[in-house]
Amino acid sequence: MRIVYLTDVNVDLHSGVLNKLNMQVEAWKNEGHEVHFISIESTPTILNNSLLKNVESLFICKSILGKFFFKSGGKYNFVNKILNRKRIQSYINALNPDIIYVREMIAFPFVKSFFKKIKGFKIMESNTVLKDEIKQYGKISQYVYRIYNHEMYSEMDGFVTVTDEISGEFNRFNKPCRTISNGIKFPSDNLQKERIATNDVPKIIFVGSPNQPWHGVDKFIQMASFNLKCEFHLVGPVLEDMSILPPNVIQHGYLDKTALSSLYSSIDIGVGSLALFRNKMREACPLKVREYLMNGLPIIIGYLDKDLTDCDFVLAIENEELGVEKNREKIEQFINRYYKRRVKYDDVRELISVEVKEKERMEFFSTFIP
Repeated sequence: MRIVYLTDVNVDLHSGVLNKLNMQVEAWKNEGHEVHFISIESTPTILNNSLLKNVESLFICKSILGKFFFKSGGKYNFVNKILNRKRIQSYINALNPDIIYVREMIAFPFVKSFFKKIKGFKIMESNTVLKDEIKQYGKISQYVYRIYNHEMYSEMDGFVTVTDEISGEFNRFNKPCRTISNGIKFPSDNLQKERIATNDVPKIIFVGSPNQPWHGVDKFIQMASFNLKCEFHLVGPVLEDMSILPPNVIQHGYLDKTALSSLYSSIDIGVGSLALFRNKMREACPLKVREYLMNGLPIIIGYLDKDLTDCDFVLAIENEELGVEKNREKIEQFINRYYKRRVKYDDVRELISVEVKEKERMEFFSTFIP
């Protein structure tokens, strides 16, 4: 198949989304498919070094006019889409693709005619309930979403979502929809990393992003205050108010891939999002949690993960405000049970590997092609 990937994710800035894009593209290429990529910049940068790999061609849409008026954020992205839409149409139609794979985005004026004039079957990937998440954006983004996103959805030939909960949002369009949760790339050498140290106390890690309240950093801190005999490592967000931090919390800030991998080898338990209720969601499948498992860490999460519902190395607590408090004893027992233990590759590879997930995606794509 010849696939064009269309997204408004910057490809010259490190991000978890970019990591997912690279894993997907690599898996498609390994299956013999031809992949072309279009990035409509969401943030103006002076960088020109693409971090995207393995594509036949890459078209990065920048807007000099938009960059002049808007330094960052949704306004620049909005202008960028409008000014580049005809160039994108020409680029795609010249390739004559089988599939245009669109990562869900906030739409824009003329979006309906934009997609009507593009060759190929149009399939959209949705990773969140955008109608709820959009409430955390600016008023302009919310207005544009209400006016134009329905037009964009109606022009899609199919949808792929990461949870059944998100799939339900697209039922009204009566189009084929497939739930395919996130996958992660396992090392090719198939060798499980060994712990580099024997811990005197259990070590627990949380890897998150700043300004994402549904991650539940505050709940992780609460968990630490309930388990003072353990060591809690916070990676990503940095809390400036040290007075709210228990003495057993260590803040690392942002860590690159090498540093984080090194830290994982000395950790016992990984913790995923603990406040998804703040985003009005109950299901998730975040990559960071799959990274924990790939590194052998049992996990504590506060939501439903369809891939991991029957795994004894997963503790899923209630997705509610008092979830950590109500499960204080269960959390302590889980930590003690899995202290100094590792999850084996064979226990999780078929559940969460990117190869398995992308084969499912290609099978779905093939149903559109005569």
